[in-house]
Amino acid sequence: MRKNKHHLFIFVLMFFSFPLLACQSEHFATSGEYINVNGQIYMKSEELQETSSDYEIDQAIGKVKRKISADHYPKKDLHSNYEPVGTEVFSIKGTDKMIVANQTVYRMISD
Repeated sequence: MRKNKHHLFIFVLMFFSFPLLACQSEHFATSGEYINVNGQIYMKSEELQETSSDYEIDQAIGKVKRKISADHYPKKDLHSNYEPVGTEVFSIKGTDKMIVANQTVYRMISD
């Protein structure tokens, strides 16, 4: 009887632990440098040679308002987990899938 209670305890513990872990993973980025612009998340391009000089800058979108912890996704407009406060963010002519900050290209990861 005691062994069955022990197994039940482990099962209940595991049952309630998994949802907590799943919820927690929504709030943390595994790695990467991100900027939120108008509710869209942009990730720093991993192309080694890709810089703003490869594209035509269109217009200023705004400046980074807040730098958050590096292990979080930015949830609010013009928040970043990499770029410092005050960094200018620009659109790229002909696309809304990329932006530029600090002469670095960021690509949209969510639609």
